[in-house]
Amino acid sequence: MRLPLWLGLLAAIAPVAGCLRLAPAPYTASRPAPCPPGQGSAETFARVSLPEPAAEYQTLPIEAPTGVLTLADAINRALDRHPELAALEQEVAAREAEVLQADLPPNPELEAEIEDLLGGTSGAEPEQQDLSGFTGAEATLTLSQTIERAGKRLKRRHLAERQADAAAWDIEARRLELLTRVQAAFVELLAAQEKVNLARQLAEIATQAHETVARRVEAGKISPIEEKQSRVAWEVQRTDLAAAEAELDAARRRLAALWDAQPVFGEAVGDLERLPPLPAAADLETLLADNPEVARWATEMAVRRAALELAEAEARPDPTLRVGARYFNETENHALILGFSIPLPLFDRNQGQIAAARHRLEQAESEQAAARRRLREQLIELHGRAAGARDEAERLRTVVLPDAQAVYESLLEGFWLGEYYLINVLDAQQRVFELRGRYLDKLTEFQQATAELEGLIGAPLATVAADAAGANDRIEETEP
Repeated sequence: MRLPLWLGLLAAIAPVAGCLRLAPAPYTASRPAPCPPGQGSAETFARVSLPEPAAEYQTLPIEAPTGVLTLADAINRALDRHPELAALEQEVAAREAEVLQADLPPNPELEAEIEDLLGGTSGAEPEQQDLSGFTGAEATLTLSQTIERAGKRLKRRHLAERQADAAAWDIEARRLELLTRVQAAFVELLAAQEKVNLARQLAEIATQAHETVARRVEAGKISPIEEKQSRVAWEVQRTDLAAAEAELDAARRRLAALWDAQPVFGEAVGDLERLPPLPAAADLETLLADNPEVARWATEMAVRRAALELAEAEARPDPTLRVGARYFNETENHALILGFSIPLPLFDRNQGQIAAARHRLEQAESEQAAARRRLREQLIELHGRAAGARDEAERLRTVVLPDAQAVYESLLEGFWLGEYYLINVLDAQQRVFELRGRYLDKLTEFQQATAELEGLIGAPLATVAADAAGANDRIEETEP
């Protein structure tokens, strides 16, 4: 066999393979617009706008806050350091890489074959064919290429693109969930700080009362039993203070755990007692379509439609073309080889995959409706909790606590005048601080419920309330 001839055959076939090489274009997933953090609580906690998700995980690390802590500090730190968000970013990048893979055509196949070698002679006569060694060998070199029909390559890329877009929704959903968790933990920290302050006040009052009662007992002005009562109250308040401080430490650790750090920050700063107006539930329901759990289904249905189109295209068989050359060593001649093959879709026409893709597309519509209904139920439950907590907190602040404080101050004044027993003062005092604790609990419940509502609608409650008020004003202006 002559080497120059084989080089000529390869040179003839190489342009065919070169024509089949197509470079796919890179793809960047379409990301949903990031939902801003809620501004209803922003007026309370001074939140800031956050960067786009595409860049926020690639910025320089934010230093751990060491001074006073605002909600904006906590949110930025959590978004910068949370590993799940970084993992989801990598998943989107992986999906984008799969788009490149999906856009690649099938590789050509090169096949080399040598026939009729190392045989013998068919007879003793010289004119008879001699197949010994390489004398009668035939060498064949072919290149085959499968030609995709029905737009398979384009539809395969389209499916991969939609899957990358769907993966981007996971980031936004997780981001909103993290925002809600940070705000809930921050509210718990503010409440824990207030409860420690409350417990300290009560412990100081109990200490002063115990010292005063002890002096009066020594002077013989009151019964020793009252000194024992004051000591019990003092010990109880010391125990309550220790428990409140332990809960404060736990709240600080829970918040810092969201950015995987120790709580080295100082005091959390925020106005827990502000009770902004709560929009009507009907106004909030109209915004549920912006929640990632609902909004993502438009992309998810596009994924399933693309999967159906690809399954239908794959029912069309793809032909394989072959081109090559054959060399006859005995005569030192060569010839061109052309071939064609195509599967016969007699049994497998991809009918199972097509039916499954159609069912999954129909399923997506039901799942979208189910997600919308589930979120609506959550919204109604959260709105009820927020409204109830707000009303009770308002009553406690404006009516119940002032009355209880007035009763306590009257009893305390009467005690110093000898008109009431210490037990009456202690009971009134305990009642006041129990009501203040309940007031803090309702403030916490309201703030956490509103944070979850903002996470559901993907918008600040203050913006919704302002839009609703503006709409009402426009209606009133148009009325005769």
